[in-house]
Amino acid sequence: MLALGAYTLTVVALAVYAGPFASSLVATFTPWADSPWWLWSLLSCALLALLGYRNIDLSSTVLAVLLIMEVLILMEVLILVALGAVIFATGGKEGLAVAALNPVEAFGHGSPASGIVWAVLCFVGFEATAVFRGEARDAERTIPRATYAAALMIGALYMFVSLAIVTGTGTDEVWELVAADPAAVLFALADAYVGPWFSAVINVLLLGSIFACALSFHNVVTRYLLTMGSSGLLPSYMGRVHGIHRVPSNASLVLSALTLLAIVVAAALNLDPVLQVFGPLVGILGFAVLTMMAFASISAVIYFARSGRNRPGIFVWLIAPVVAALGLLWVLMMSLANIEIITGSQIGTVLVVVLLIALPLTGVVISLVRADRPERSDERS
Repeated sequence: MLALGAYTLTVVALAVYAGPFASSLVATFTPWADSPWWLWSLLSCALLALLGYRNIDLSSTVLAVLLIMEVLILMEVLILVALGAVIFATGGKEGLAVAALNPVEAFGHGSPASGIVWAVLCFVGFEATAVFRGEARDAERTIPRATYAAALMIGALYMFVSLAIVTGTGTDEVWELVAADPAAVLFALADAYVGPWFSAVINVLLLGSIFACALSFHNVVTRYLLTMGSSGLLPSYMGRVHGIHRVPSNASLVLSALTLLAIVVAAALNLDPVLQVFGPLVGILGFAVLTMMAFASISAVIYFARSGRNRPGIFVWLIAPVVAALGLLWVLMMSLANIEIITGSQIGTVLVVVLLIALPLTGVVISLVRADRPERSDERS
């Protein structure tokens, strides 16, 4: 239930976030200089609804095209690395911003809790390697290696790009620039250090990434809705598969309707798509991910403690997950203490509370009620 709530808000956030990027591209390549962001967000929502309602092959094909455009030769990574290399080669605005690597210095500015939450969000998905365990030839070796390699590569890339941004803008001005318009900083650096054409390339790749990510989350959420609807945790309407396309079309319609409603409300209230919609909603995802990772670490200890003689070494089944759980819970508590800074609004704070408390409790209550009525579960089966 916690994942369902967080991932649903993430679909909304990404659909809204696609709007300003598309508007910027239209302004770059056409005379239409001030197209409304919500128009392109509605178009993104419509595409997500179509691809989610139809056969999964159609979604996979579109997603594959978007991924191939970038992943085939790691274009996006190379573009970011190239920009960073240019900034470092030219010396940036004030030389290499070594102070940005000093954790003591960093914790003295802004909201450290907010920074940690966003750092955690940078690593969302690295654990997906475990999903493919059954398809690996030597899962005991390759899966851990792939997981560690993914975490290290993601960390190195984001540290490199973040250092490049601070070096390019200058340590005294980076706070003000990011606070004013976080989406524009990267493009401004590309314009200043390479040229306008380079920022246009970054914009195209980022827009493709945003939509591909939104489509992936859309498909994940609809599968959550399908499973929970068929098991009785949610209305049975969501647990039905389309007779022709053989996909959770009903669940997709529900998610698309929620996304459409959110875009309309954001546009009607004249909210900033980046600062007042995307930022707070993704911040909420950060709280949810921290919570799920912490309890996953705790559950690992319980699982291995029950496994008896089949448990691995003490570092794997006890020390590592306990240290992880304590660290994640510490970050979560520190983040909750600065909740309004991270979410950016009281509404965002309320949503976090609902996600972290109400949704999981609702799932527990429904499960307990269903456990007392085994005959209904048998009928559904």
